Amino acid sequence: MKEKIKKDGKFLEALKSIRHQIDTFERSATYRKLAELVLVESEERYRTLFEAANDAILLIQDDQIIECNAKSLEIFGCNKPQLIKEYPERFLPEYQSDGQLSKLTSEEKIKSALEGVPQFFEWKYRRYDGMLFDAEVSLNCVELSGKRFLQAIVRDITKRKLAEEELKRERQKLQTLLEQAPFGMILVDVKGNYKYMNPRVRELFGYNLNDTPNGRMWLKKAYPEPSYRRTVVAAWKDEIRKINRKKKVPRVFNVTSKDGTEKIVNFRVVQLEKNGGYLVTCEDITDLKRLEDELLNAQKLESVGILAGGIAHDFNNILAVVLGNISLARSHLNNEGIVSDRLLEAEKACLRAKDLTQQLLTFSRGGESVKEPIDLKDIIREAVNSVITNSQFECNFSFADQLFPVLANEREIRQVFSSILYNARESMPLGGAVSISVENVTENPKDELPFLERDYVRVSIKDTGSGIPQSQLQRIFEPYFSTKPLGTQKGMGLGLAICYSIVKKHHGFIEVESNVDSGTKVNVYLPAARNDRDMSTGPTGI
Repeated sequence: MKEKIKKDGKFLEALKSIRHQIDTFERSATYRKLAELVLVESEERYRTLFEAANDAILLIQDDQIIECNAKSLEIFGCNKPQLIKEYPERFLPEYQSDGQLSKLTSEEKIKSALEGVPQFFEWKYRRYDGMLFDAEVSLNCVELSGKRFLQAIVRDITKRKLAEEELKRERQKLQTLLEQAPFGMILVDVKGNYKYMNPRVRELFGYNLNDTPNGRMWLKKAYPEPSYRRTVVAAWKDEIRKINRKKKVPRVFNVTSKDGTEKIVNFRVVQLEKNGGYLVTCEDITDLKRLEDELLNAQKLESVGILAGGIAHDFNNILAVVLGNISLARSHLNNEGIVSDRLLEAEKACLRAKDLTQQLLTFSRGGESVKEPIDLKDIIREAVNSVITNSQFECNFSFADQLFPVLANEREIRQVFSSILYNARESMPLGGAVSISVENVTENPKDELPFLERDYVRVSIKDTGSGIPQSQLQRIFEPYFSTKPLGTQKGMGLGLAICYSIVKKHHGFIEVESNVDSGTKVNVYLPAARNDRDMSTGPTGI
């Protein structure tokens, strides 16, 4: 035990000796020199970092700048004597971008930083020459040699702010383009979810993102008929498979809007980027298709008219010979006996054939017929009286006050109304009602074909008959097209074609609205006579 104490005593003595040597070294000049070298090296390292920083670093005490780095001089556009001992307010504009006083806001942020709450914010500064610039500022409280200082780190973000403003303007341009585009645009992700619809889509179809959040719901609502929907789905699948082809082929579908109306729409799809979704554009071409059909129909009428005119003239010559010989034969028989009766029937048939050829000539006749201002009321009543004889339908009239006279050929216009009323009577074999309204039109109704800059009179004839299927509605003005059996007096198919031709030559137009079992409404627009303008151009169809 004593041996152990002796050993421990020697160990303690050794420790004391080492400690004495260390104390002696620390008090020596060599130690002080080494300590100074270490301190200088450390200070130089931090000074290098301070000066090489890419942000302005300011040290502030008692509201004065007492130290700064080289970047501070560059950012604020001054030399060191112009910056040191200056008050920070010297480099502030009176107001910030948000309208706040710079001095008051600055004092609040400095106070919070000195209380130990670091501050980071965007700020407007003024260079030494007065030019403003944008900056990001970081304020922190630091302690050096027992004293508190405010450290401000300032980063010039003028270029970044300019880039942000430019990006903002570009985004606004893009947003304006999307919002004001004349066609619909739908952004679809790779899963088929609809991420965006521009206002034109909602205007065209009435659907929004809540109504059609994805492609599945869109297909269900836009194409309610199952068989047609399957056709559309097959077409879209084929489109997606060929999405990367150079030539984009538009897809045209009949889309049912939210209010039930059907529109012909031209779709195009573009892949934004790989796995980045698709941009689908849609354009309503209903009116364009209607105009195309109108042009095609006019061309058909012109071709058939030329042929019909030639045939009618030749046929009239033959009829004249036949009719003349029948009349002579009857005169030899003194108009008596069975033979005379048969000849009388043949004569009547020839006269009906003559009426038919007259219709063909009316249909084919080019040039302008003689037109003069006429009152439609009497003509319409005469046409009704000639059609309702021995029929079982009633007619209701509604004539607006102070109707404009119409610039028209009286005989031809009477034929138009007689043909329309005759078709109405044929659609109601068991009887029904026809409503006729006549009114002035002084404005261009929405979605109508373009009018001349003049006034019109609209004659609307609505029946309660069987109606016309939508699939046949576009063909009703084609020559010899009829929903009635062909080869009979009821099914010659020339009535509406002749109406169309006559109204066209009067620089008006006809529109027809019809649904099966809901009747048919025919609107005839004729130029008013009170504006006597050049009639060489104008609306020419449905």
